[in-house]
Amino acid sequence: VALRHCLLSYVFGASILATTINLVTGIVTG
Repeated sequence: VALRHCLLSYVFGASILATTINLVTGIVTG
């Protein structure tokens, strides 16, 4: 259960990070 929670947290954090980078890139290039 702990490993699954850690993996879920990692995926969630990675998706948020990717979205943030995408937004920042859009703002900078826009």
